[in-house]
Amino acid sequence: MKSNSEISSLPQRIIWSLDPSLKLAESKDLLRELRIWARHLNCAVQPVSVFSRSLMNPPLELGISMDEDFEGLAQKSFEAYLKKLGALDLLPAQLLFVAAMSKRQFALELSKYAEKTHALMIFARTQARKSWNPFRLGGFAETLTASARVPILLMNPHARASAKISSILFPTNFDANSLRALKCLEPIAKAFRAKVTIYNQLENPHYLQTEIGYFGQTQVLGIDYLLKEAKKIRQKRADMWSKLLQSKNLKSESIIKRARKSLSEDILNEAKRTDSQLIAIAAESGPISQAILGSHVRDLIIKAKCPVLVFYKTKVPRKQNLRTKHLLKQKGLTKTPATIQLN
Repeated sequence: MKSNSEISSLPQRIIWSLDPSLKLAESKDLLRELRIWARHLNCAVQPVSVFSRSLMNPPLELGISMDEDFEGLAQKSFEAYLKKLGALDLLPAQLLFVAAMSKRQFALELSKYAEKTHALMIFARTQARKSWNPFRLGGFAETLTASARVPILLMNPHARASAKISSILFPTNFDANSLRALKCLEPIAKAFRAKVTIYNQLENPHYLQTEIGYFGQTQVLGIDYLLKEAKKIRQKRADMWSKLLQSKNLKSESIIKRARKSLSEDILNEAKRTDSQLIAIAAESGPISQAILGSHVRDLIIKAKCPVLVFYKTKVPRKQNLRTKHLLKQKGLTKTPATIQLN
């Protein structure tokens, strides 16, 4: 197996947050999705799972020796799972161990590992709970999405795998965080040769007053006038962002539409109309817990029929430096790093 230092030197890598309790059939579907991304992004895939050290103190009635090497056992069982999965072409698996039994702690540990090892993104599956709950994504996915400094690619159990990604929907409110996310999306869209549709929902009139400079004059000016003026302003911004992508040799269009339902439902309807195989969105920044991940982002992740790529506090990617290129060339990974064999 390759050492952690060798893995850390490879920046182009997707971390697969693999849950070994999933049925093999479900994991195989996720693996198919991952291989599509790895092939297009010319990167490797590394399975990573987090375990609790509290499991190393089993009840006496289980008859397991306290001297047993539980970390070693976990490694062996995880590798056996990967073998059954047919995933021996991936990077060596990494197991992370934490003291707590909290899924949120698991997510934080994985998030730190991804940033420390310069991962391109994290791929995970959500619980997709439909009942109302501030953590209805599941504590792990919720915390991961709201804390990682690398993009998070999420699939709910009902999302379709991407045979191809030729169309990406990018909902935005035109803030700085969203612009940063668009710049992060640019190399991904280029790798897939996908068209990017910039979408903005035109809210109800009482939300538009401060944007166009009118206060308390809705009745005087008329709703239609307010909507028309707000649409002009937003269309101009959207066109600028679209031209920014076009200057990078990417296909792009912009769409501004008046709100019909909730923001998440309008986004999902637009994704269906444009036949988008990916929704990419910037999560809202803010204090801990619910404010970190907006409710519309949760709803998208839960209901989307395609993968959802979420940018939270993502850093804008920089071009690979000469040292990185030299390391990749030395390891023979300049062309097909997605097929590294386990030693």
